[in-house]
Amino acid sequence: MDVERELLRNQVLWIGRINALFAGCLGTLSGMSMLHIIILISISDVTQFLSFYAKFARNVNIIFLILVNLALILGIAMSMIYRLKAQEKMRSLDNERHSFRSQYTIAIVISIILSVCWVMFFFLPYWTIWIHYSDPATIENGVITKMRFVYGIANGLSIITFIIQQFASQQGPSDEELEPLSDDDGIDTSEEEDSEEETRLDDSTATQS
Repeated sequence: MDVERELLRNQVLWIGRINALFAGCLGTLSGMSMLHIIILISISDVTQFLSFYAKFARNVNIIFLILVNLALILGIAMSMIYRLKAQEKMRSLDNERHSFRSQYTIAIVISIILSVCWVMFFFLPYWTIWIHYSDPATIENGVITKMRFVYGIANGLSIITFIIQQFASQQGPSDEELEPLSDDDGIDTSEEEDSEEETRLDDSTATQS
């Protein structure tokens, strides 16, 4: 029983770590997206924008790709965890089963949004590599406009995923609720309680006699 309880505690510990890493990844992605949107809209002149942005356009896209890949993997992992926990609570008709079900739905929604961001960020190197290696004089204004538009949508969706995750985490189940129903210390104390009750009865009987 102690071994089973220790395994459950390790499971909850790793679920918490994955959730914290997922939240941190979304927070970093959201913060970078906010900063990137400010950069995209702050420089209206195309020539000045290219001279400033072309130096690190490729590196920025690589960082976004790493973060969105990691966030998508963690999002799918969290959706699978909440799905298994929701099924477990449903079998036992636990009162928290609806909370886990809603968390599973939110994780699926976040994963779908991250999938759209993933596609956009993988499509953006078509422009970022061109901007990084090409002569700014040969780049048309329409290319910059398209890149800003796609980047703006991808960055905006990244910010939305972080907001959804933060609201969901405040209403999600606690670490204790992730564990199956059991005693606090994982030890069956029913026999000890019965023996204590029998001892009290014997003592009272002896006193009366």
